[in-house]
Amino acid sequence: MPAEFYNRYSDNGFYFSKSLLTRYCLSLYTKPFVILSGISGTGKTKIAQLFHTPDPVAPANVAQPAAVPGGRPHILFNVTQGVLNGDRGNLRYTPDTMNAIWSPAEVVEINNRIAALVNGGANNINEPTTIIIHDRLNNQTIRAGVYLQRPQNPLVRLRFNSKAQEVPAYDHRNYFGQYWHLNDVVRMERIADKEFEIVREHEQNDRQEMQVQNAVQASQVKNTCFVSVRSNWTDGTELFGYYNSIEDKFIVGKVLQFILTAEQYPVKPFFLILDEMNLSKVENYFSDFLSCLE
Repeated sequence: MPAEFYNRYSDNGFYFSKSLLTRYCLSLYTKPFVILSGISGTGKTKIAQLFHTPDPVAPANVAQPAAVPGGRPHILFNVTQGVLNGDRGNLRYTPDTMNAIWSPAEVVEINNRIAALVNGGANNINEPTTIIIHDRLNNQTIRAGVYLQRPQNPLVRLRFNSKAQEVPAYDHRNYFGQYWHLNDVVRMERIADKEFEIVREHEQNDRQEMQVQNAVQASQVKNTCFVSVRSNWTDGTELFGYYNSIEDKFIVGKVLQFILTAEQYPVKPFFLILDEMNLSKVENYFSDFLSCLE
């Protein structure tokens, strides 16, 4: 183990044997579920809280893309399996993305709403905005709904399959299945308000730009979630959320929010810390998670 790993603990005023810290680290890598047991006050929580791994891709190590002639505002997204299914694609929540899709006044309104919802439990930030996308190479024009989710770590969604109440309805499963492949990078340049054109001339540059975006975004995302277990927990609602029948929506719990964020950064490790987890019966509040883990 590198000296920096052990020094992180001693530099913060905690002194554990190297063998203990090494076993903890190897346990996480072997099976990413570790229970620390022992006498109260011996620093078990700090072992978990101070554990740190560097980001897999440091922004400084990613080649910066060359400037693209023209300089029109644009957005990039990866073709995922969800996109190929005609459902959703994800965009990084960056100023460039926001300014390419929404007007300055709309961006201010959205950011104010994000600030108001951070601790409010809501998942969706705004209603979908319809954009038009022209693929002139294949003589196709498609629609997409653009909206934001997860106030704590905002994510911009592109929906290519309309909801039941949306008018006009649209479904572009055939389009993506016919003209695109998994992991393609799509560049859409703005040609008018809420109207974009797919541009394919800068594939290598677009891949580099996407890599930079992903690396910068990953380095800024908090990858540790600390939860204090309560003695009155009888189910998983505090962790994963619950359905609010009055408002007719699902309230996303803190841990589920964390899991959904981790899903967007598959190469970055995320750590969930349950403090004093034996205060309540684990099978009551965590059995579903353990079943999935197994």
